[in-house]
Amino acid sequence: MGGARLARAAGLDRLVKPTQMLVFTFWTATSVKRAMAFHLRVYTEPRDSATKSTRTHHAARGAIVDFGGEQLELDWMGDERGVVVELMQYVNGRSKLLGEVRIDHQQIYTLTREAAVDDSDLRRGARAFFISSLPADRAKLDPVKDFFAKQVRNAVGEREDLARLRDENEHLRTLLDHDPTRHEGALTGAFFARPPLSSYYAEPRRSTLLKVAIRLHLLAKSFEQVDVSKFASSSFHEDYM
Repeated sequence: MGGARLARAAGLDRLVKPTQMLVFTFWTATSVKRAMAFHLRVYTEPRDSATKSTRTHHAARGAIVDFGGEQLELDWMGDERGVVVELMQYVNGRSKLLGEVRIDHQQIYTLTREAAVDDSDLRRGARAFFISSLPADRAKLDPVKDFFAKQVRNAVGEREDLARLRDENEHLRTLLDHDPTRHEGALTGAFFARPPLSSYYAEPRRSTLLKVAIRLHLLAKSFEQVDVSKFASSSFHEDYM
C-alpha cells in the first residue's frame, strides 16, 4: 500500500500533501463521429479531488479540433490507480457524459518518464487515445446506483457461472460413463462447440467517438508563502452595493 493510500486508510489524508502535479496537455481531437459542442473532463482514481475540464469546443463531424496546447493539472500522489478522461457533450447549458478513456498507472508512469527525458520535445509523453462510448446500461446509471448494480451483477454472474459449469461437468460425465466410444468426439465435438464462458457475459460493443492527442508530464509543486497584505482589496463590487 502506497503512502497516500495508507494515510487515507488511517484517516490522515488531510495531512498528506501531494508534491507533484500531473499535467495534461491537449493537442488535437480527430475522427470526430458527430457534430457537437464538447469538453473533456479529467480526474484521478480514486477520486480524491474535484474534476478538471477543458474549455468548450465545437466540432463538425470528421473535423480536426485544435486545443492549442490547453493544459489541466491534477494533484498526483504517485499511488493512484490511474486517470479517467471523459467526453462531455454540452447542450443547452448542461453536460452529458458520452464516453471515456481510462489511462492506468503503468501507462502514466511510462509517459511521464518519457516526457522527463526532454521536456522541450513535446512529442515525448504524448499519445493518441481513443475515447469510446459507454455501455447503454452504464450511461443511464448514476454512481450510487451503478455501484449497487455492479454488486448485483457480480453476485448473479457468479451463481450463473457455477450453475453452468455444474451442468457441463454433469453432461461430460454422462457422456464418458455411458458411451466410451465417443470420448474423443465428446471432447472435440458438442461439448467444446459451445460458446466460451466469457462470451456469455461480454461487454456490449463500444464505438469510438473521437481520438484525442494528449501529453502527460509531472511537475513539482511549490509551496511558497505569499504575503497577502501586498494585494489591494477589490472595490469593484462597491459600485453595486
